[in-house]
Amino acid sequence: MRAHTTRAFSPLYDVVVIGGGHAGCEAAAAAARTGASVALLTHNIASIGAMSCNPSIGGIGKGHLVREIDALDGVMPRAADDAAIQFRTLNASRGIAVRGPRAQCDRNLYAKAVRHILRSSQHRSLTITEGSAEKFTLSDGRVTGVQLASSPKGIPADLRAGAVMFMGSKTEMGGRRGDISAVGIADALRLNGLKLGRMKTGTPPRIYADSINFEGIKEEPSDANPVPFSFLTEPSSMLVGRKLVSCFQTRTSIATHDIIREAMAAGLSPEYHSDNAPRYCPSLEAKVSRFGDRDGHVVWLEPEGLDSNLIYPAGISMSLPEQVQQRVINSIPGMKKGKIAIPGYAVEYDYVDPTELRPNLECHRLPGLFLAGQINGTTGYEEAAAQGVLAGINATMHVWDSHPDQHGALHGMSNFDCLTDGYLRLGRGDAYIGVLLDDLTRLGTAEPYRMLTSRAEFRISLRPDNADRRLTPIGREVGCVTRERWESYKKKQRIVEDARNVLRKTKASRVDFGRVGLERVFDGCKRRGNESMYLGDALLRSGVSLQAVEWVAHLEAELQYKPHIERQRVEVDKLRRDEGLKVSKEFDYRRVRGLSLEDFEKLSKEKPQSLGEAGRISGVTPAGILLLRAHVRRQLGKRKGKRKGKEEREVMQMKDEKLLWLGHV
Repeated sequence: MRAHTTRAFSPLYDVVVIGGGHAGCEAAAAAARTGASVALLTHNIASIGAMSCNPSIGGIGKGHLVREIDALDGVMPRAADDAAIQFRTLNASRGIAVRGPRAQCDRNLYAKAVRHILRSSQHRSLTITEGSAEKFTLSDGRVTGVQLASSPKGIPADLRAGAVMFMGSKTEMGGRRGDISAVGIADALRLNGLKLGRMKTGTPPRIYADSINFEGIKEEPSDANPVPFSFLTEPSSMLVGRKLVSCFQTRTSIATHDIIREAMAAGLSPEYHSDNAPRYCPSLEAKVSRFGDRDGHVVWLEPEGLDSNLIYPAGISMSLPEQVQQRVINSIPGMKKGKIAIPGYAVEYDYVDPTELRPNLECHRLPGLFLAGQINGTTGYEEAAAQGVLAGINATMHVWDSHPDQHGALHGMSNFDCLTDGYLRLGRGDAYIGVLLDDLTRLGTAEPYRMLTSRAEFRISLRPDNADRRLTPIGREVGCVTRERWESYKKKQRIVEDARNVLRKTKASRVDFGRVGLERVFDGCKRRGNESMYLGDALLRSGVSLQAVEWVAHLEAELQYKPHIERQRVEVDKLRRDEGLKVSKEFDYRRVRGLSLEDFEKLSKEKPQSLGEAGRISGVTPAGILLLRAHVRRQLGKRKGKRKGKEEREVMQMKDEKLLWLGHV
């Protein structure tokens, strides 16, 4: 990173990135790796890499995105590995496709790691500077730069570029605590006709760690064998010289809920202009209102860093007066004497309806302008970073395509289907990033969008372990993958392929399997005394695992999931063929067995008239559509059966009448 550089700051850049949050850092880095000259404009260089909300990376669905960011050589995974103070794999007892790698991070170490990566030689064409963007520069209806409200010495007030990316998250006065809002750019978006909406989010109070009694509440230590986010990080090095900490779990109490209800009844909860709050990370007020029958909600006590005395109590974001928040904290087990260091608060902000964007994240109305991050209606570091990587790559490809005489064009030169349109368009079968972008740009969102494994039709094949196999060759073709990563990827693939061949060709007897404790692979087979089995076939047997190292886990998953992946594709093909199936507007969705509460609420509200319309409702999961399809199909089958039975009875009646007539004659 060059905040102060001796090189003259050129008024012409290939790409200008506005905003130094998670989306902005990934976008600027991806554009620089792809070969563009990049200017990253931020209000405060010191805030680059800041974890403004919870001090963690990953989780179910989110961890999949981080692995995919890494496969494209992104910043977040390596920074998280460097800054992690606790590692846990969520859903560890379930199949590898739905496991969620997660890391608790030291805030300061994470920000330091991000800045270090941005300073590295792979991002040598990236220049970072402080400044405030006021409005866009337009030429023939295209965005060709930004005008700065204030700019440092040597920075032109009119900053020209081949493409501009806005990565803002808060476009309201104040924004997050300590942040400067981006009101000028929000006004510019509105004036240029983009459809804006309102959302809200919040954060919990921070608690002094030395005021908490951790005795008697559940401890959650780090995993003994951590799984890193980056494919470049050696798992064996994860514990070398690293101090790991525990998180703790407690719960709100009935007394907590009574305090919340009392405060809300007294009108102490702020009035908001928007009801579009996060569904999967609701405020404590929303939890008490929505789930009034529960006697408690889980609260995770997460350390903010090795040298920090602050605890982040995940699960209790609130915006009530500080004295009420203090009473709430003291009503929770373990925090009877807990002291608030920073009170919780809520923020309302503008966002752009993501259906205003093309699948490459470029604005329909403002060509040359790319949007990524919370401005598109998403929530979470990981969703923002994933958008940033794709926006950075696509902004660079936009510049290349606009000036083929200077850069050469990629259009029509790729062997990958996702690159044949002249930009990188990951599909739903390619990556969770593809699911994210398709959901946003095709369906839009009415609430802060969070990635979940249930949103993906092909989640068996979109696993964390094979993200590099799916995306690194694509990243290599567009130029955003470094030589170091490419060589590491090829080495791993050679090892995996050699092992695959060994498993395919090597047989072992019942006795051999028994020696290593795997005699159960022959359960259900007839005992002949000389049974043998290929090692690859043995992995398909229930209860057999060879997960000694990560690449073995990857190979095992490839072999075990192969038949399931094929069945999954068949189901999705059936769903596409049945998009025209009619659904009555009066249909009662309570009749669909297994439908989730969210799917039920959204389908009941929107009342789609066909399966295709149901599939285009934002937030309705593929699993929900499959359940609806199965129900509609069953009903059709019953009606056809009744109709067929009636027709058969009519034919038999006609035959009987004919026989009676012949007998009479």
